[in-house]
Amino acid sequence: MATPNLHRGEEIGDAWWDPRGPARLLHRIYPLALQFFQETIPLDGAVRVLNLGARAGVFTELWKTAGAKTYGCDPSGDLIAIAKRHAQEQGLFITYVQSQLVKTPFEDAFFDVVVLDRELSGGAARSLLSETQRLLKPGGRLAVLEYGKPWNAPLMGFAAGELPARVRSLWSHPPRALPAEQAEALLADQKLKVCGRGGMSLDLGALAKRITGGANNGPVITLDCAGSLVYMLIAEKPRMSAADFLARHGEEGPQP
Repeated sequence: MATPNLHRGEEIGDAWWDPRGPARLLHRIYPLALQFFQETIPLDGAVRVLNLGARAGVFTELWKTAGAKTYGCDPSGDLIAIAKRHAQEQGLFITYVQSQLVKTPFEDAFFDVVVLDRELSGGAARSLLSETQRLLKPGGRLAVLEYGKPWNAPLMGFAAGELPARVRSLWSHPPRALPAEQAEALLADQKLKVCGRGGMSLDLGALAKRITGGANNGPVITLDCAGSLVYMLIAEKPRMSAADFLARHGEEGPQP
């Protein structure tokens, strides 16, 4: 029997779409993250957005409802099936593709925006960013959402006995994280220029009360850069210089 991929969330299946279920924290994070990204990235029906690591499609659908022409890619066939089914139920046209994230079937320079949702911390960051470079148009934007520290870090001060069993069980599979400065260094290595930074923090008082009280709704999330648990980065692929344009297309320019 195959072991579920805990980072991708295959083990929770359709529960990805339950706003009070195992992914409830992300249901609170995603709308705020999109709000931040939209301040710099205008979205309309002509803008092609790829969520590279779409999982069950929760974040992908938000980009679609914001107005973008949206695509999702994930290596998990089970999660892609869930994403496709949910989009169809909502009457949303989203192109989903099952593929390895470091080698996708899309054409070069096909997308205006590529979204990386908690993928840089996965150990294949350089290959992933190289593929992102290939997929983005010159001047295209990369939208990064990452945990700067494990999401359960604010709870580490609690004695284990004070936490319900459903919360303690999460510690057996600690979430991955990548400090923002390391992410920025990776982007710089790939000639992706950071042009936007943001963060989110937890309302720790509300979080402590809800967890110790056994409540099943998620913590309060606020947009806040200081001491952020989650951060967002926007980076731009360099536009093609005149010399590069001529080298690629010749003096007569691109042919029809």
